Amino acid sequence: MRHRIAVHTGEIGVESAELHGITLDIARDVIAHAGVDEILASRTVADLVAGSGIALEDRGEVALGAIGQTWHLYRVAP
Repeated sequence: MRHRIAVHTGEIGVESAELHGITLDIARDVIAHAGVDEILASRTVADLVAGSGIALEDRGEVALGAIGQTWHLYRVAP
């Protein structure tokens, strides 16, 4: 089974059992940059897991349409 995974964290809104908000928009942008069998994490997640022993490889800055700016993305190393 092939996969593409994005990891991001933030607040979301829930209205009539529907999720919405900028956090979901950013996660969609991050996953759009993931390759097959790759896990990408946002800058926010990288900051939160610092010192945890989780190995992250810098993928550089990419444009995120949801926020209209560039952010660093990180590949979660195997």
